[in-house]
Amino acid sequence: MKELYTIGEMALICGVSVQTLRYYSTLGLIDPKMVDTKTGYRYYSSSSIQLIDRIKYLQKFGISLADIKEIINDGNAETILSYLYRQKAATYEELRKTENTIQEIDWYIDYFDLAKEDKLLSIPYKKKIGKRYAVMVSLLPGESTRDAYIRLLDIRNSSEFADTVYRFQFTYLIDFPSLLEKKFVPNTAGLFLSKNFPKNSPHVRELPGGDYLCFRGRIRTGGWDAEHILRLFDGLTAPQMIIANEHEYNFVNYEDSIFEVQMFLEQVGRN
Repeated sequence: MKELYTIGEMALICGVSVQTLRYYSTLGLIDPKMVDTKTGYRYYSSSSIQLIDRIKYLQKFGISLADIKEIINDGNAETILSYLYRQKAATYEELRKTENTIQEIDWYIDYFDLAKEDKLLSIPYKKKIGKRYAVMVSLLPGESTRDAYIRLLDIRNSSEFADTVYRFQFTYLIDFPSLLEKKFVPNTAGLFLSKNFPKNSPHVRELPGGDYLCFRGRIRTGGWDAEHILRLFDGLTAPQMIIANEHEYNFVNYEDSIFEVQMFLEQVGRN
């Protein structure tokens, strides 16, 4: 085995660039065995091969070069173990964030899948829905939903909600008589919350879990048939909570969005 290798030979053996080896030297990670004073050429010893390979290996775990330098300089197994445990914890945290992101992407896929299902509109169906939370504001007299959305953004962007993960879906509470007249008259507007939100905030509302009678329709434009709902509630008290969740699909004409209207059945009784 050769005792000395040029920087080019060492780079080739270790599978790194010449620039990388020079950068390692600049950081004090590895020094050439000899530098020719006349030519300035750098020569590395064979013992550097394993050290360079270990640096590359630790980098694969996401350990910084500054930390690798401390590991090398210390030369103690306990030091490298402490960094490995630290990096393992950090990697698990990144994995948790990635899994959460995948869950949110899956939710958004379902959101748009429902918007595409424009068949069987107005046909009622029963659905069990879990407890949900939303940041909500009551609409002021004469206020548009767009203005209410701006107020929602002010709340959502406040320090109180700095760590909150929300879902990009508008939800509204509407009243039964207006719905039967095929009028979209929301009294409350909101955005659904996913994680890390302050449950005790006056802006957060809990939407109860349970059985809901649902239908899909373009309720902004009256694009649905009210007869089904009228027949179903004949002789029954009107539901006190009606949630209308918007499913946008056309990013140009929001007025034509499909809504899933959810009527809370546990508040319904006989007249």
